[in-house]
Amino acid sequence: MGRRLVPAIGFSLALVLSAPAGWAAPSHMIGQGSIGEGRLGLAKVHYDNAFGAVAATTPFPGGVTRVAYDSGRLQVFMRRGSGSAILTVSQDFRTTRGVGPCSPAKALLAAYGKRLVPYRAARGGIVAYRLGHLVFASLGPQVTAVMLSTDVSRDLQLALTAAPCGGGKEG
Repeated sequence: MGRRLVPAIGFSLALVLSAPAGWAAPSHMIGQGSIGEGRLGLAKVHYDNAFGAVAATTPFPGGVTRVAYDSGRLQVFMRRGSGSAILTVSQDFRTTRGVGPCSPAKALLAAYGKRLVPYRAARGGIVAYRLGHLVFASLGPQVTAVMLSTDVSRDLQLALTAAPCGGGKEG
């Protein structure tokens, strides 16, 4: 009887105000199971609802279709009617440790260290890092794209050919 209830809006505000540095809103989180509101293995209609209007649709060889959202800064690769990879170059998306597109590569290494598996180019330089189902493309001193994939080895080239961080359509 003597309990005092905190209004829901005050509780939510308290959570936001006490969030750690690098924290992103749930709709902009990068994790092992999703990027933003998109999870792998779903139909296109789910991604349309989660990410908004389609900016472009591009068929690729081998039955792959790229569906671009947010002027190409967010892309879903469809195989057999379901999303097999989600890629972002938008600096709005971050992991719980604050790493995402446009982050310095040094921040990625500091955040995940030995858990990262490097991918090297034929000439020996590191071009990407894998962390579970995530790929962090790193062509130079910054993370250029982050991709969540059901098959990282198969989809690595998608991350490496994406537009650089903050950009739109692929180059």
